[in-house]
Amino acid sequence: MAVIDTVIDVVEVATPRLAAMMLLRRWRPPKAAAPIVLWLLGGVAYLLGWRIAAVVLLGLGLVSGAGLAWWRNRTDPWRAALKAQKDLPPAEREALKGYPSWW
Repeated sequence: MAVIDTVIDVVEVATPRLAAMMLLRRWRPPKAAAPIVLWLLGGVAYLLGWRIAAVVLLGLGLVSGAGLAWWRNRTDPWRAALKAQKDLPPAEREALKGYPSWW
């Protein structure tokens, strides 16, 4: 029980900050609805006294938000352009050797 109480205490402190970060990132509705809805449901569950359900819902919201951020970074057109640098002519590739791989 001590572990669950510790997790709940952490969630109580982290919830307002994480919710604000999620909303400030301006995630678009169809893809972003899942984490926001899960966070709202988790907040409602917490207010109703369903602590374990609240922790599960808030955790799922956090995981789905992280997955969404990862997928966005993976499919970003800017990243695709960076990967296209591999197709550069040898002289241009040589000029980029001093830069980090993400440059």
